[in-house]
Amino acid sequence: MPIVDDDEIRRLLAEGSIGALSIDTNVFDAKGLQLKSPALMAIAELRRKPFPFVLSGTVAREVLAHLKKDGEDALREAKRSIGKALNAFEIASPTRVDLLALISGGKDASDAAHERFDSFVKRSACVVLDDASLVDTATLFDSYFDGIPPFGVGNKKSEFPDALALNALEKYSDQQGFAILVASKDKDWKAFCQVSEHLYLVEDVERALALVNNAAELLNKVVMNWVAVGGLGHDEVLGHITHDAERISFSADGNSTSGSMEAVAWDGQVTNMHWPSSSEIDLIQFGKAGDEDALEVVLSLPVTLFMRVPVELSFSAFDSIDRETISMGGREEEIDEEIEARATVTLQVFDLGGEDEDVVFVDSEIDVSDVEIYLSNVDVFRPEDYWDGTE
Repeated sequence: MPIVDDDEIRRLLAEGSIGALSIDTNVFDAKGLQLKSPALMAIAELRRKPFPFVLSGTVAREVLAHLKKDGEDALREAKRSIGKALNAFEIASPTRVDLLALISGGKDASDAAHERFDSFVKRSACVVLDDASLVDTATLFDSYFDGIPPFGVGNKKSEFPDALALNALEKYSDQQGFAILVASKDKDWKAFCQVSEHLYLVEDVERALALVNNAAELLNKVVMNWVAVGGLGHDEVLGHITHDAERISFSADGNSTSGSMEAVAWDGQVTNMHWPSSSEIDLIQFGKAGDEDALEVVLSLPVTLFMRVPVELSFSAFDSIDRETISMGGREEEIDEEIEARATVTLQVFDLGGEDEDVVFVDSEIDVSDVEIYLSNVDVFRPEDYWDGTE
């Protein structure tokens, strides 16, 4: 289908023409493979509508592979870091093996990946398609040789997994008698959806969830006004997101113009924050707040964080004559970083539309947990430290 605007998607959802949601592998990657991130948890709530959540079997296999690699990389890094720490403090017990077993729960990366993904599938009542049984080989090869999306001109052999995934979604949609809303930022997925008969594409999963939930206009208006600049809750929410941002873990690395350099980054401070307009804020989930006489609302906000991060620099040089490393001193620099993040804010709304209407902040978090700062070509001395030949 041609890419259509949000109003048209809302209309199609309302009349039942779009009857399921699917997402691409890049959505999982964008969330750092955190299957309990707010957006992916919100997908699980679709089963209450009910509104099916469908995954291509190819996407499922890709996500599993990424989860496994992520686990292998994490264990490899943990093994190195734990060994270094045990040696530095001369700790004999617990051993590195003991600590790694504690971290991994005794599972290898493959077992952990399957366990996490299976739990996600069960939690979201996800329908995982058998792509190979839905798509015949001739369809794929005809698309490849005819340059039909996701294939195109040039060497596009790498698009066979995408072609299998998208054609499986297309076939399943045709069998079920409804279109599918697809969330992906992949340009080849977009090209396929533009000529598809059954797939409608939006780039962000948060936007897709907002469209599916189709929140009541009054609720949407109340919470958007509350968090907007000048709104009653703006300063409170801003303060909580600022607190979340200042818990980001920073690391630093770089090159010294002479000798060696070690950089240690400390906690950053938010100096400014770009706040989104109401049209950029997505209401991704709402429903009754447990036993409370209130509605619980989850908002997703794209924010730009401007942070100042202290970085401690230590310089050294190797003395080839004495065969030893000599300290050249150090200093602290303040580095300004601009970070694009997405904040998730949970609110409760009491007595919506009534005399005692009230909005209460519940929780917030951001999707950035660690940032590496790269410093290139750092001079040992600041320019003002060099002697210019005058007293």
